Order: sequence, then C-alpha cells, then structure tokens
Amino acid sequence: MRSAAVVERIRGLAHGSTVEICGALLADSDGIIAAIPLNNQSREPATGFFIPAAEIARVEREAEQQGRILAGFYHSHPDGTATPSTFDLDLAVPGYIYWIAGGEDVRAWRLREDRSGFDEVMIS
Repeated sequence: MRSAAVVERIRGLAHGSTVEICGALLADSDGIIAAIPLNNQSREPATGFFIPAAEIARVEREAEQQGRILAGFYHSHPDGTATPSTFDLDLAVPGYIYWIAGGEDVRAWRLREDRSGFDEVMIS
C-alpha cells in the first residue's frame, strides 16, 4: 500500500462515521505505506480522539519488528474540515505527521517544534 492507497483507505474508514476514526501511519524509506486503525478511546469520540501511550508503544514495537517506523497518526473530523483543531494542537507531539480526513479531503500536517501551530506537508 502506498500513500494514495493509504489516503483512500482513510477516506473509506471515515466515510459516514459519526465519531472520529483514528489510527497509526507506518512508513518505510519510501514514505507512508500503511494506515493501522486503532480504537478511539476518547470520552467524547464525536469531537476528539485519544490513543493511549501503551497502544502507541505497542504499534511502534510491531512496526520496528517489520522494518517500518511509526511516522504519525490519522484521524477524522466527521463534521469538519481536514485542518487541525485547537484540540489537535493541544495533543500533538512534534516529530510525527498527522493526516486529517474531513469531508472528501485528507490533508497532512506537521506540528512545529515550538508547538505554535501546524504546517501543511504534501502527501506523496
């Protein structure tokens, strides 16, 4: 699976969902190659997502065993746009990439090191 196929998979998972879907993005040396769905454990899944640290550590270990890296995460905004929210800014960690699905769009974002906001990056 390459980036275009990963985008289509995320669109499919998000389509018609009334809660935020979420998961991990795995990469190899050529870029994002897989979207791994994870359980949204937010107390308010209609407006936010939460992936526990233990789950992130598990996915990271499994990715490394497969020669891949945990490059970031994806989630959806069921009634919004594919742009980061204030909630996204509060929970994001520098170094990861964040793909957001909103409507028919899937866009990629990287948190600035100073945590002042996100910069959009190209999905290739």
